[in-house]
Amino acid sequence: MDDRVRADQQVAVRVVSIMQASPSVKVVEVAGRDAGPLALWAPGAHVEIDIPGVGLRQYSLCGNPADRHVYQFAVRRERDSRGGSEYMHANLKNGDQLTIHRVRNRFQLVEAESYLFLAGGIGITPILPMVSAVRRAGKPHQVFFANRHAADSPFLDILRESPDVHFHFDDRDGVPNPAVLIEAADTATAIYCCGPAPFIDACQALATSRGITSFHFERFAGAEFKAADGISEPFEVEILSTGDIFVVQSDESLLEALNCRGFDLPFSCTEGSCGTCEIPVSQGEVDHRDVILTDEERAENSYMYPCVSRSLGPRISIDI
Repeated sequence: MDDRVRADQQVAVRVVSIMQASPSVKVVEVAGRDAGPLALWAPGAHVEIDIPGVGLRQYSLCGNPADRHVYQFAVRRERDSRGGSEYMHANLKNGDQLTIHRVRNRFQLVEAESYLFLAGGIGITPILPMVSAVRRAGKPHQVFFANRHAADSPFLDILRESPDVHFHFDDRDGVPNPAVLIEAADTATAIYCCGPAPFIDACQALATSRGITSFHFERFAGAEFKAADGISEPFEVEILSTGDIFVVQSDESLLEALNCRGFDLPFSCTEGSCGTCEIPVSQGEVDHRDVILTDEERAENSYMYPCVSRSLGPRISIDI
């Protein structure tokens, strides 16, 4: 088998291990059904998994990138689960077969003189391989991990392997506040942050006030984004591959309009936070309402997420 397995192809995998990392978190390992190497990945990457009866869900890889035969990811059981975490906790068992649709990474680890990792709850999962990577490279780094309860916190043993880890548990310490670490960070420090939206927003505001420009984050839930005037106007969409032109009404998303017409785009979060429905844009100006793209990527106007984003003008042309 060619060792250069593409990261965007569908891969059949089987569950080889399920571990209870904490009362609410399970760690799942999957291997290729043909025992061949899986796609390469780097810290910050996530996999898109087709869960039976549920659909596509994204999980951050938290294992060892050097191990090409196993993917490891963690799943927290959510009270308001839309089906994914409930299935993983209640139904998944060793030997089950799943399909991985692709491996993606919009949370890549950049080169820096030093690092500060800020994680809230299950947001620790994409951070773990980053911490391991910088520790192996001998780079100065600090870790701040906040969770509601120490007894329900996964990966504590792994985190304690780093020399400078700060633990915060709400039931013991109150509201998490990494301000001291951020305020003490050098402006050349790269900060990586993942967790609940209020946690990320507070950390980013502190980093900005310190003049730290290398701030990288990943959200597990979308935010509410609206057009500047609060109105979603109808617009035309042109499909370059077919020549079709139709109107997207003000009360429907571009994703809904496309799938109602048989284009069958994959989707998951419908909040502009997962990236599953990404499509290329050929012409037109996009009203970006996602929480994925950077300011530079928004300016390039090359991609959009039709579950939330729209056209700023009368027409947009897309290539699907």
